[in-house]
Amino acid sequence: MEKLAGIKNKDLNIVMISLFSVLAFVVSLFKIPLFFALPIYKLDLGESFVLLGGLCLGPINGVLIALIKTIISLVLRGSRTLMLSELTDLFVSATLAFTSSIYIKKTNNKLKNLIIGSLIGTLIRSFLSIVLNYYVLIPAFSIMFNFSVDNLLTKAREIIPTIDNLFKFTMFITLPFNLVKSIISCTTAILLYKNIKN
Repeated sequence: MEKLAGIKNKDLNIVMISLFSVLAFVVSLFKIPLFFALPIYKLDLGESFVLLGGLCLGPINGVLIALIKTIISLVLRGSRTLMLSELTDLFVSATLAFTSSIYIKKTNNKLKNLIIGSLIGTLIRSFLSIVLNYYVLIPAFSIMFNFSVDNLLTKAREIIPTIDNLFKFTMFITLPFNLVKSIISCTTAILLYKNIKN
């Protein structure tokens, strides 16, 4: 503890940002398929540590953690999607961390406000994921990987028979996945935060 006390706040901040960024990257390597989602959507908890960093260090640092995590991923793993997937992940993760932690920073750290802030971040993040999937990701991937959107809809109908267009796909497949991912990420971050905030 004496060694930590001797570290300047600025240096400690840099160390903590680096730690959260690396943790977010490492945890994101472990992906879990969900029974109600197509194989293209897999859950990882890397976003939990981006949000946790935002809660501990502030909203701007949460965005910075998301950025550094993305840079680490691109340097170590590269990209098969011309960085589209990575940039989308950066955008939604940073949005979740920023919107959730800025609300909490303006109120206080009571559990109620942690939950409200996380719900606000979850809703905004989920809305952005729908827009990005509908207008950018799915159309771009269909061109890049030469797959038919109709084939994607056919696979989606195996889960939900009423899906017959891309809008319904984003509403009934993309949206539930992102809501579940955000809720799990927020719950994990809040539980960790309540134990390490001091």
